[in-house]
Amino acid sequence: LCGLVCEGDIWKAVAGVRCEAELTIYAEGKAIRTECGELQITDYGISGIPTFQLSHIASRALDAGKRVDVDINFLPIFDDEEYAQFMRERKENFIRAYDMSDMEYSEEFYLGILHKKLTSMLIREAKKRGAKVHDLMRDLRVSVRATNPFDNAQTTTGGVPVSELTDDFESRLIKGLFITGELVDIDGICGGYNLHFAWASVIFIFLFNVLFEMKPGKLFEFKSVLISAIIALAGSWGVWYLFFQVFNITLP
Repeated sequence: LCGLVCEGDIWKAVAGVRCEAELTIYAEGKAIRTECGELQITDYGISGIPTFQLSHIASRALDAGKRVDVDINFLPIFDDEEYAQFMRERKENFIRAYDMSDMEYSEEFYLGILHKKLTSMLIREAKKRGAKVHDLMRDLRVSVRATNPFDNAQTTTGGVPVSELTDDFESRLIKGLFITGELVDIDGICGGYNLHFAWASVIFIFLFNVLFEMKPGKLFEFKSVLISAIIALAGSWGVWYLFFQVFNITLP
């Protein structure tokens, strides 16, 4: 879960802008997935929740040597027909009010539709690409060069393949070795799912592989997993919330 470093020199001028957007990621020209939410534009490319949701797809595709692109729709509130009607009516009203017929690259014409910095950037990019500004507002395709590095990621893709683990997280290659959390090649979307899996997998091992199946020689493992489970439970707001609800405890 991280931001995407994108090609082009358009980003610094709009860094810091946030807006609702729809992102569609492509690998070798094939649409893979679409996400909506608050887009955060940075000086290196794009970030924010919808970007994070697509980042693992970009990471794996780039690692495989594939070309990765993202289409940005800055006006997802419209469908194609609504947008065409909106722009048509706006143009008619603008012509009546300002007596201007050529408004393709006029910032005044697009005033209020998007953030001013975004509008200026899209006008410059439309001129460079020989495109229509109103088309780029709904379909700005950018190339992804890389994902943000490990230190900037909330969680990572990759790890021990699930096929190398039993149903109770024990390694099929090394008996007695249990692998949990982010060490496993499982990465979820934003929303606490990765944290939940890390905690739940440890608790699962403790309950079903240690507490209910104690065997000679497993005392050290029992202590280790017990401590891990306690830490996991202590960090789980869900568990504490349930505890407070059951015993009707109100925090000051």
